[in-house]
Amino acid sequence: MTQHMASLDWYYVYSPKYEIFHQLIYNSVNDCSGFKLHPCFFPQSAFSTLYKPGSEHFFAGNCLKFNVMLDAMAECDGRYIIVSDADLCVLKSHELRTYLNAYMNYDIVYMRDNFENNTLNIGFGLIKCTPATLDFFTSVRNTIANTGRQDQAIVNELLATRSDLSVGMFSTPEMIQSNMYRKLIAEEEKMLIVQMLCSGTSYEYNLAEKLLTATNFYDLRDLEPLIPDYAWNIIVKYIQDNRIENPLSNCEFKCDDQTKFDDVGATSDSAPTQ
Repeated sequence: MTQHMASLDWYYVYSPKYEIFHQLIYNSVNDCSGFKLHPCFFPQSAFSTLYKPGSEHFFAGNCLKFNVMLDAMAECDGRYIIVSDADLCVLKSHELRTYLNAYMNYDIVYMRDNFENNTLNIGFGLIKCTPATLDFFTSVRNTIANTGRQDQAIVNELLATRSDLSVGMFSTPEMIQSNMYRKLIAEEEKMLIVQMLCSGTSYEYNLAEKLLTATNFYDLRDLEPLIPDYAWNIIVKYIQDNRIENPLSNCEFKCDDQTKFDDVGATSDSAPTQ
C-alpha cells in the first residue's frame, strides 16, 4: 500500500436522533480499508442549543464538530483526516478513497456549496493536520462559541483572511449536495458523496427531507425501526403518490397520522425520482 492509500481517519458526530445516519455511513464505509471511522456519539442534550428562534441557521452556535476536529488534529503530524457531517450518502467508498488522493496537495478541501459562487460547503472536509490549520480551526471554534453564528459562514469568512492556507474545492458531480442532484442526475454514476440537505423548517421536517434523499440510494426497510412514524409516513406517501419505483412503494403507514407534514413539495430537488 502506498503512502497516499493509507487509511484516512474519518470523524463525524451524531446523536440518538441521528442514529440512522450513523448506520448509513457505517454500513457504506466500514468494509473499505481506505478509511478508519471515528463516529463520535453525543447525548441529545449536547444539541439542545439547536433551532433557536431568530438564529441565522438551525445549527448555529454548536461547537461539537470543531471540538472533535481539534482533538484529532492536536499532534499536527502532517497527516490528512476527514471531518464530515453525519447526513451523507456515501455511494462508492473505495472509489472515494482513490478520488481523495488528487486533493492531498491542499491544506483544506471542502465541497461546493452552489453553482453561483465559490462558497464552500463544510459537510465533508479533507484537512491536513498542521500548526497552521490547527490555528485556523481554533479560531473558527472560538468565533462560533463567542458569536453563536453558523459554522459554515464563519469558515468561509475566516478562510478569506488566511492567504497562508491552500484551499481546494471538490469537483462535481463526484461530491454534491442533494439540491444539486436533479441537475446532475445524468452523471449519477460518477457521484461519490451526496449530502442530504433540508429546508431548516423544523427538526421533524428536516429529518423527513433528508431521508427522502436517502431513498434514492438506499433501501431503508432494514432501518425502519430507527425512523419515526411521522417521517416514515411522509416518505411512503410521497413515493406512493408519485408512483415512484422504490422498495418502499408497497410499504404501509406506521400510524394513523399519515398526513402530518403533508406538504412535501419542498423536497422536490432531492426527493426520489421516477
